[in-house]
Amino acid sequence: MKLIKSIMSAFAIVLATTACAGNSGENKKSNEPTKKENKMEVIALNKADFLKKVYNYEANPNDWKFEGKRPAIVDFYATWCGPCKAL
Repeated sequence: MKLIKSIMSAFAIVLATTACAGNSGENKKSNEPTKKENKMEVIALNKADFLKKVYNYEANPNDWKFEGKRPAIVDFYATWCGPCKAL
């Protein structure tokens, strides 16, 4: 019985030391700057700008035809909606 306790305690000590010393240093942080971040800003569009830059639903009511040159994310919200404006 004493031998089993000694083996189990030795195993626990070895397990604890190997678990704590497992950091091999492969995940070192470098001081090099990462990719440059693009500074984008939100553009508020009125109806005329939306028809011209995103989608002219008056000219093409049945087909989606993107009018812009670059991809766009369109976020619709109501000006009277407090939680919508908070985002």
